[in-house]
Amino acid sequence: MNSFTHSINSVNFPFILVTLNIPIHARWENNGLTVAGGHEEGKALNELNLNCPCSLFVDADQRMIIADGGNDRIIRRRMGDTREQVIAGGHGEGNKLSQLNSPSDVLVVQNMNSLIICDRQNRRVLRCYFHSDTISGESLVVNIDWQLSHPEELFSDTLCNIYFVDFLNYRRRKWQRQSSKSIQSS
Repeated sequence: MNSFTHSINSVNFPFILVTLNIPIHARWENNGLTVAGGHEEGKALNELNLNCPCSLFVDADQRMIIADGGNDRIIRRRMGDTREQVIAGGHGEGNKLSQLNSPSDVLVVQNMNSLIICDRQNRRVLRCYFHSDTISGESLVVNIDWQLSHPEELFSDTLCNIYFVDFLNYRRRKWQRQSSKSIQSS
């Protein structure tokens, strides 16, 4: 089984391992550098027009993946480039697999060439696969009987189980790989 790691300060979670080697006497600039957005909200596909960006993920190829919540899309942009590409959503607000409604988080699964997306207002968690220039998707966790409310904050473990916060139900949920349902996580 392939495993993926995502790390914050070298504490491993599945997906991409990021090791930070920050010298003990490092100094930081007083002003940060804007890498995307920063001007006015908008829908145009360029760095000046994000609308409520909720999540940022940098993949192994140094591409930023941004959950542009107010524009109901996930975009990708190479570091230092000004061109962006819609890789999920972008077809207006809606609940079809080709549409999103306020995505709140995104993770990249490099080895499976896919994204995991918290689609907040649609109350679902999606997996989107990349096949050359096309994207196909599936719902991993959907709002059955209104039991899922505002999924946010994705994580995964070494067994490729997906964890997320079921925000308005005040709980964490776990979607087990090869399963058709999610369970409450302790």
